[in-house]
Amino acid sequence: MVEVKDNLLYSQSHHWLKIEGNIVTLGITDFGQDKMGKILFIDLPEEGDNVFKDQGYGSVESENTVTEIYSPVNGNVISVNEDLFTNPELVNDSCYSRGWLVQIRLENMEEVNSFLSPEEYRDFLHEN
Repeated sequence: MVEVKDNLLYSQSHHWLKIEGNIVTLGITDFGQDKMGKILFIDLPEEGDNVFKDQGYGSVESENTVTEIYSPVNGNVISVNEDLFTNPELVNDSCYSRGWLVQIRLENMEEVNSFLSPEEYRDFLHEN
């Protein structure tokens, strides 16, 4: 069964978001990582880079495919999970904790209002 954490928000592109003030930590959901298969390589932006909503900010190479990762928010990257460069499988093994991708300082806090609650994300998964 797909794990959906109750303390996070979600996007329809299978990102999870943890909001702390104006900082959002992004990761790939359990459903997303499962569909990709074993992750072999991750390309992420550098600290200080700007990311833009619905634009690519990195990529994930897995046994099944190479997938571009699109940002669900506008902002500035303040931290990158560098452990993923040597251990990309952390996304498969621990997607909601050690497998986070980046932390972004949000430009507009109102953007978080467009994300799905855990219940809405569960419904979204069942509908698709």
